[in-house]
Amino acid sequence: MNRFKSIFFLLLVVPFISYSQLGSCSGSKGIPVFVEDFGSGTNYGPQLPSGVTNYTYIAGSPNDGFYTLFNRTNLYDTWHNSLDHTPNDTDGKALIVNGNALTTGEFYKRKVTGLCINTTFVFSSWLLNVYNPNSNFCGANEIPINVRFEIWDETESTLLGFGDTGSIIGNSSPNWQQFSLVFTTGNQTAVVLKMKNNSTGGCGNDLALDDIEFRSCGDFTTITSPTVTGDAYKTCSNSPPVTLDLEAKTLGSSSYFYQWQSSTDGVNWTDIIGANTANYKASNVTVSTYYRTKVAQDIANLGNDFCSAVSDIFTISFSIVTPNAVSNGDKTICNNTAIPPLTVSVNTTSGVNWYDSLTGGNLILANNVSYTPTSAGTYYAEAYDLNTTCTSNSRTPVSLTVLALPSVLISSVNTVYCGDAATINFEGTSNAIVQYKVDGGPSQTINLDASGVATITTAPLKKTIVYQLESISLSGSLSCIQLVSGAVSIGVTRIPVANYTGIVAYCSNEQTAINLTSDIVGTTFYWTVNSNGVEGVSAGNGDLISQNPISNSETDTVITYFVTPVYNGCDGETISIPVTIYGLPIPKITDGVICLNSSKPSSQFFTLDTQLNPTDFSFSWYYEGRLIPNANNSTYNADEIGNYTVEATSNITACTSLRVNAVINEFVQGQSLVIEQETAFNDNQSIAVTVVGGNGPFLYKLDSLDFQDSNVFNDVSSGTHLITVIDDGLCTNLEIDVTVINYPRYFTPNNDGFNDTWNIKDLDLNSTIWIFDRYGKLLKQINSSGLGWDGTFNGKQLVTDDYWFLTNYVEKGIAKTFRSHFTLKR
Repeated sequence: MNRFKSIFFLLLVVPFISYSQLGSCSGSKGIPVFVEDFGSGTNYGPQLPSGVTNYTYIAGSPNDGFYTLFNRTNLYDTWHNSLDHTPNDTDGKALIVNGNALTTGEFYKRKVTGLCINTTFVFSSWLLNVYNPNSNFCGANEIPINVRFEIWDETESTLLGFGDTGSIIGNSSPNWQQFSLVFTTGNQTAVVLKMKNNSTGGCGNDLALDDIEFRSCGDFTTITSPTVTGDAYKTCSNSPPVTLDLEAKTLGSSSYFYQWQSSTDGVNWTDIIGANTANYKASNVTVSTYYRTKVAQDIANLGNDFCSAVSDIFTISFSIVTPNAVSNGDKTICNNTAIPPLTVSVNTTSGVNWYDSLTGGNLILANNVSYTPTSAGTYYAEAYDLNTTCTSNSRTPVSLTVLALPSVLISSVNTVYCGDAATINFEGTSNAIVQYKVDGGPSQTINLDASGVATITTAPLKKTIVYQLESISLSGSLSCIQLVSGAVSIGVTRIPVANYTGIVAYCSNEQTAINLTSDIVGTTFYWTVNSNGVEGVSAGNGDLISQNPISNSETDTVITYFVTPVYNGCDGETISIPVTIYGLPIPKITDGVICLNSSKPSSQFFTLDTQLNPTDFSFSWYYEGRLIPNANNSTYNADEIGNYTVEATSNITACTSLRVNAVINEFVQGQSLVIEQETAFNDNQSIAVTVVGGNGPFLYKLDSLDFQDSNVFNDVSSGTHLITVIDDGLCTNLEIDVTVINYPRYFTPNNDGFNDTWNIKDLDLNSTIWIFDRYGKLLKQINSSGLGWDGTFNGKQLVTDDYWFLTNYVEKGIAKTFRSHFTLKR
């Protein structure tokens, strides 16, 4: 194909298909005598040696009559993109030939040496039509490839074999095809291989050539063993050494000579010395080994690998033993829980069989990594390879331990004397932990010793006590806790009982006398008291409660003594003794004053009142410490100054109050008030008050303000004010109204309800007020009893400014005139 083409690179996976149109070797083949795979690399070439081809080399895409060596075939875009044919090489090359456009011709010639005489050989080569019909470049004019193979003697005078491929049309995908030619030598040890192009050049007839081989071709030889089916014996690596009888069988009627060989990798072979018959015994084989035999019809060829054939391979293989199963742990359970499965771990290509013995024994479960036993014991997991069935070197033990539930009993005496201790006995499973309660309290624990025993000595007992079992558990990681019942109740005898005699009602501050007794001689009594606010009582001990309760209440109060009898350190039952403390009467007389005028009339007095009901109480009055005869009422009229005392006695409880004192003084009453004040319209109005009569001291008050010691009031606002005067004895109580006259300094007539008009209050009704502007113009005439001025003139609002006024008034009987100014604010 003489044309320029664009080149692109595309990697395809090409199927390599073998054909035998020219005649293939149907027997056993020997090692290749000659191999040509044209090398490897990513560059073109190299050029073939002189005489190998009559085509012209080019380091690129070949035109008609040219060839090259390269690692792919798509040197034109109409050619297939294929790798070379040689398996497993990298960047392998092929011979790529573009058929001559004018003539057919010899495009490959090679002399092959090292052959053996009187030996049958097979020549083979792989061809590819590189034209891709999918390109439709040639269409119906495609010229197929057609190659003739010839084998000549060394002198090229005798043709030993030949054959034609026939026309090979381009395929839609790259299709490497193998062609073989069988020939037999006489006395030749070298031959000449020729390949010729039967087709002319043109559109098509482009080919690639690769992997030329010459091998010896003998009759077909197989190896068998009478005890094995097939050509392989498989066993496990932990099996005993293997000994097998092997036999070579060659198809054909000739006489054959043999040389047995062995290999550990199937690649490198070693002759077995002395193994030269059709039969061979492989003895004590412990590793995977391959066996074959070289076969020759002439014994002289037996030592030449190129001139002898080799049999099929017989394999003795040892499969790798699967690893032992790995235990996922022994199981320990309590006998009241469900039995868990025992499990092991193996790799994904292994199975597990379970046995009841470390060796031999019975198969109890097949092909399962989990086994659930029915009872305690040790079970054995044997791993095996799922493909080879080779078992592990040893079985893996996995144990199930079932623990019995612990138990316990409790015992003790039934009774003890009050104050004595008791011993509690626990007996059960050794080293177990017992949980119990005392009188229903919080849970407690005790450990049984190795003999399964534990004891507790109680504190001295004062009442019945109950020890109640709750549970028992094993020590360690698995408790096997067991709820248990059982209890001991220990009673207490000789418990003291308290009694009392005596009065249980007393007046406040009266000494109590309550006697304590018991049925057991030698009993000691301890008491506490709920005082309920009563003073003078406290906790104590002894057989007599003698205290002085003091109540500050008029009403009766009940206090309670709680008495506990104690004998031999043992407390008896506490009893309560309620005691009533009568409240003392409380007369409520207060100090008083006898009010006098200028002299003391004999009819003046101050009444002392106890505020008590005379029906319920009787009274005794004292003056200056002396009993006042016939003074026995709830009140007494004191007509002399001095100290008075009263006692009140309850007619119900006969309890007498504490004496209550009151002091009687005398005061001379004030008779009248004299007022002095500033004149009207003064900027600082003050009022001074003088009391006529009385001997004070006095207190003074203006309106609703507080009373003060001073008799002067300053900055008093205009208007009428009430002045009140009293004395310490409350004998004086005088009042007087005082009027202060002044005028407002401004007003704000904005109708907000505050200071909307201007007026002078408190002037007498005959007083007139005239209002002027700053220029003397009369604006309004009003009087103090009217509504006042609203800041308008002739119905119009006047502006913010100062305005003047004039008024006539009478003060202390004297006619006066006053003028000033004020401010209107808007």
